[in-house]
Amino acid sequence: MMPTDMYTARNKQGDGVSKKSIILVVLFWLPIVMLIVAIGYVLFFQPPHEIEVSVVDLPASETQEVQLSWPDDGIAAIGAAGYGLLADDGNADEQVPIASIAKLFTALAVLEEKPIGEGEDGETIVFGQTDEQYYADTVAENGSSYPVNAGDSLTQREALQALLIPSANNIAESLVDWVFGSEEAYLTYVNEMVAEMGLEQTVIADASGMSPGSVSTPRELITVAEKVLEQPVLAEAVRQPQLTIDPSVGNVFNTNQLLQEQFVIGVKTGTTDEAGANLVFAAEYPLTEDISETIIGVTLGQSEREVNTNASNQLLLDAYAGFGFIEVVEENTVVARYEVPWGQDVDIVSFGGITVGGWLGAEHTPEVVIDAIEPPIGLNEEVGVLEVESGNRASSVPVATTDVIGEPSFFWRLLNIFN
Repeated sequence: MMPTDMYTARNKQGDGVSKKSIILVVLFWLPIVMLIVAIGYVLFFQPPHEIEVSVVDLPASETQEVQLSWPDDGIAAIGAAGYGLLADDGNADEQVPIASIAKLFTALAVLEEKPIGEGEDGETIVFGQTDEQYYADTVAENGSSYPVNAGDSLTQREALQALLIPSANNIAESLVDWVFGSEEAYLTYVNEMVAEMGLEQTVIADASGMSPGSVSTPRELITVAEKVLEQPVLAEAVRQPQLTIDPSVGNVFNTNQLLQEQFVIGVKTGTTDEAGANLVFAAEYPLTEDISETIIGVTLGQSEREVNTNASNQLLLDAYAGFGFIEVVEENTVVARYEVPWGQDVDIVSFGGITVGGWLGAEHTPEVVIDAIEPPIGLNEEVGVLEVESGNRASSVPVATTDVIGEPSFFWRLLNIFN
């Protein structure tokens, strides 16, 4: 073999040894490098592991039977602000004429189109010859009225008082003319308003309620009464047994005789031959010095106003007994559980119980909201809230852990690096 050939062979042999060494070095160091990278990722970049929470399905409070004296005639229902309908005689959704209760819709529409704040009087309405004729026609029909002559004036607040306290039919007609231009324009507006309120069984056919085509149901009138009581200007008017709006006219008296009874704060009567004697009434019933319930009742189609007043008063007295206090959640009730992957699960309990004032015939369901957490979490650390709604009120207590939740160990995180 020539020397050149021998040199070439040695070179080839040297190249083979070099490649094998590189492969061995790579195979040796690769796991070490990967381990270092994994450790670095665990220590510096791995996001915290989530701790899932399972919420306990807490039972609603037990209901109690509430005895109510329903009127012998007509239809009736009881509700309350924040609750809606609570009980009825089986006819809560029967559509019937509502007579002057329709004026509640007139008042709401007027205020929606021309709002006035608490303590404000609004614009001044100057009455004309048409308004004087409305008054004359109302008197001729023996309807409820408020004296108006051409050239007289009332503020918007005073006109609403005349509409709702003596239930003046002529003022209803004058108001819708003043605000909407005509009764036809008013009817388009008010029935769109009714639809927006979600009242599917209510139709308003006139401003005063004299038309038997103005109809509604006990259930929907409870909703309307609540809307009226939310308006300070209207709530103030409907609770007045009597009022002097204009000294030249003298005192006007509320057609709602139930206002003579304790706690009653409104709302509106309505009587025609077709509708019978109707009443939507409300009372602010105190459960404690600080807690009260706004009870709303509806009695429709009674034989006469006095019968209606007596039947409504008895129904209201029964309704008072239907409100009380209910224990919904006991102290230290387990409401949820943190499921800790690297340790023991940890219960979450209520810090205190919840007793609410409300309708004894209604279920009160506790709801728990748990915060998202990152460890470590201490013992008795507040991590959410337990709440129970009752009408327009909500009662709540914090919820807290019953044990410590530490951070996962390094080795646990390393073993669960891809989880």
